[in-house]
Amino acid sequence: MYHSQLAMGAEMADADGWQLPLHYGHPSREDEWLRETVGVSDVSPIGKVRVVGHAASRAVATLVPPAIEQSVGAVVEADSTLERGGKLLSVRLAHDEFLVLTPAGVAPSAVDAMVLNDPACSHVLDVTSGLCGVAIVGPSTQELMSRITEIDTSSRAHPDLACVQSRFADVQGLLLRRDVNGVPMYQLYAGREFGEYLWEVLVETAQEVGGGAVGTQALLGLRGSGQEQSV
Repeated sequence: MYHSQLAMGAEMADADGWQLPLHYGHPSREDEWLRETVGVSDVSPIGKVRVVGHAASRAVATLVPPAIEQSVGAVVEADSTLERGGKLLSVRLAHDEFLVLTPAGVAPSAVDAMVLNDPACSHVLDVTSGLCGVAIVGPSTQELMSRITEIDTSSRAHPDLACVQSRFADVQGLLLRRDVNGVPMYQLYAGREFGEYLWEVLVETAQEVGGGAVGTQALLGLRGSGQEQSV
């Protein structure tokens, strides 16, 4: 995504070893898109840990206690007890498979904590660099989603804190919903080899519905100045 973002005029900044766009030259317009239409934002630095095995829920519950009884297709969150704090999300993909999302730079610590608690009964792997991530945020998210997937992503079928694996813009991916201060927000994750393609498709589709690419400043503003940019 990086080169496409530079070509769009992004002002970049370092985020735990990743280069992320602060904005694309018009911060006030980006704020407006998030409030009134839709914005798409690169969230690839979010830590991603895959946990697989018959005791996967026990391992994940080390960091996210509700995961022990979490339903497949559900997303639960917890305050992190790791050194850097922040929020952690547990995404249950199957009976024996989870994806744990952490603030940027925290995935290695999360892996260590889960392996220490359950060293033999589950496989815990940091897949942060293997997956790209894009947040789709704003009142017009449904219109955008309807143009890139055949699945029903409405609030009735896909409420807050739900996840689904399907095809998006002809790419297999994981979609989860985690609204921010009442504003709909989806996070779409896919293999990093599809990053540039997905980014360009999502930006173009956002523009078609009256929005566009937004940087980290606008996303942080939506979350609230007191909240850490995390998951």
